[in-house]
Amino acid sequence: MSFRARMTLLYTSLVGGILLLFGVVIYQLISNTLIDQVDDILAQTAQEIVDNTQVNALGELVIPASPNLDLATNVYIQVWSRDRVLRSISANIRSLEQPLDINNLNAVQPVFDDSIIGNAHLRVFSVPLTISSRSIGTLQVAASLALVDATQKQLLTTMIIGVVISMTIAGLAVSI
Repeated sequence: MSFRARMTLLYTSLVGGILLLFGVVIYQLISNTLIDQVDDILAQTAQEIVDNTQVNALGELVIPASPNLDLATNVYIQVWSRDRVLRSISANIRSLEQPLDINNLNAVQPVFDDSIIGNAHLRVFSVPLTISSRSIGTLQVAASLALVDATQKQLLTTMIIGVVISMTIAGLAVSI
């Protein structure tokens, strides 16, 4: 292999490696930022619901209907009793009677997790509802990650095309 060919290969590989590293860092930062924004919305919604949740004299959950809870159409809410009975559900998922996140239905501390129901990719915040250290149920608040997934896919496609074009230009520039 000639010196020029080796330099072209080295330079093209170096540019590709740098762009790959840069792309991974940018992809991760943007993904984390988007998920953090969704988590903030879920945490705020959950806090509002927890603040309004009460237990009646029979020990049953009482969740007052609040017009503020369904401001975002892609936020879904379920309240489960400790015996896994659905006690309350947001209007936008009335037909769904399964937990938004079955794995964290009995969570002992608040937890964020991803869940797939049908074809829907959801971010779910499961919050245990307790009174005097006694578990009375679980609140699950979820949001669709469709926009996040689409953004990640578009970003990945753009970065791959950019790396290929950059490596091609770098290879051509060195070989001249």
